Amino acid sequence: MARKKNRRFGRKFTLPVSIVAPILAAGMESASVLMDGSDFKHKAEYLTWQYTGYSGANKSINWGRLLQTYAPMAVGIGVHKFIGPAINRRLASAKIPVIRV
Repeated sequence: MARKKNRRFGRKFTLPVSIVAPILAAGMESASVLMDGSDFKHKAEYLTWQYTGYSGANKSINWGRLLQTYAPMAVGIGVHKFIGPAINRRLASAKIPVIRV
């Protein structure tokens, strides 16, 4: 029977804040519209417009809306990819659980 290889570091659950924060921010704006008293059709159209930029009423794509929704996510992914490893090592050495950049 084969021996299991010992892992140097244990696997732990972590949240990459630089990626999760922009997603939550876009979702919070959507939540405010979903909580108002409008009908289901208006809410579905708003969510479609929020995440795809497509407006069913105008039958067009709003590129500014796409940029407003996805630019913070792209910046967060860049921070996570290029700056994150150095900061994450410091967070791990300080024994700060769950949060990573």
